[in-house]
Amino acid sequence: MKILYFNTLYTPNSVGGAEKSLQLLVEYLIQKQIEPVIVTLSTEDNIDYVNGVKVYYIKHSNIYWLKDSSSQRAPAKALWHVIDILNPMILKKISAIIEAEKPEIIHTNNISGFSVAPWIAAKRRNIPVAHTLRDYNLLCVKSTMFKDNKNCSQRCGECALLTGAKKSFSNQGYVNKLIGISDFILNKHKQFGYFKDVDSVRIFNGIKLNDRVMENREKNNKEKNNKEKTVKFLFMGRIEETKGVKVILDFFNHFPEAELHLGGKIHDKSVKQQIDNNGYAKNIRFLGHIKPEEEVHKYDAVIVPSLWHEPFGRVVIEGYLYGKPIIGAKRGGISEIIQDEKTGYLFEPNDTLSLKDAINRFIKNTDRLKLSDQISEYVENFDMNILGVQYLDVYTQLLSERLYQINS
Repeated sequence: MKILYFNTLYTPNSVGGAEKSLQLLVEYLIQKQIEPVIVTLSTEDNIDYVNGVKVYYIKHSNIYWLKDSSSQRAPAKALWHVIDILNPMILKKISAIIEAEKPEIIHTNNISGFSVAPWIAAKRRNIPVAHTLRDYNLLCVKSTMFKDNKNCSQRCGECALLTGAKKSFSNQGYVNKLIGISDFILNKHKQFGYFKDVDSVRIFNGIKLNDRVMENREKNNKEKNNKEKTVKFLFMGRIEETKGVKVILDFFNHFPEAELHLGGKIHDKSVKQQIDNNGYAKNIRFLGHIKPEEEVHKYDAVIVPSLWHEPFGRVVIEGYLYGKPIIGAKRGGISEIIQDEKTGYLFEPNDTLSLKDAINRFIKNTDRLKLSDQISEYVENFDMNILGVQYLDVYTQLLSERLYQINS
């Protein structure tokens, strides 16, 4: 079975969890005798192989490269999104790839920059389409549904105007199976009238369980409980407003009982200014870029304070991989993958008292090793070997339905 995957970015152009999750999926499928082929956007046309997977890097065909959007002015951004409704140049390029590869299934993911061209090209050739919702790009021009430091309960006029056509396409039979990486993201799209009659299923993002890490994480926790008195929390990710970084910085600035270390690139100018002015207490440290396999085991818990409704929250399961409880915000898909008081503690990020309660509940827990044991069992729900089978079931269903249509 050959499957053609579309995603806006792919390694080495990856910027987040969507690209990492897709890469894990396709590399799993190779082991199951599936032939995945990736089509992604870049600044130049190129064909390469990444860990055995064929990747088409096609030059974007819009007025600027998507990764340069932050430096563009509003009129240019608006024009970019108009072109991205149905980009004829992209349609021509990917049609040639489809003709050359002849896939049995097309699986679209984030399609910003592709427009709905993959759906159009697939339907013209009677190729079934699965689509995975990994962000809000079909709903929101910023792909976040987050504006003015708050989550959008409704779509603004700009988003409704510039994404309205994509909503129409979602309801015209171009997508045969809808997959959400959380119930939250599925329900959000359904709430706004997308994919009304499309059969849908939730399939979490997966991780590759590392036997060595799994064997050592309990040892790491025991060593930490025996040797460390000060509780240490780790934040991993982009240091910016939407990630709720200021919430935890303000809290730990007045909470000397524990340490907060932050690993990631700083994108928030006010945070940079505070660092330059020595505005943070000694219990707060900025680590810069970190490698989880080298750092996570040193900490008692991972903290995920996102303000925006994360579609999933990959950092949660990456923390689980090392047996670490998660102090997580009640936002988006994060709430679906943390079992309160079993694998971590949930809190309301706009409520300092709620955060304090979650932190104190963890610190006062005298049996943290029990948390680690519960995480050891729970993390298996995100094993790529399990989730990969769920995707294979989707593909089998699509092919069966297509065969039925042909024979009817």
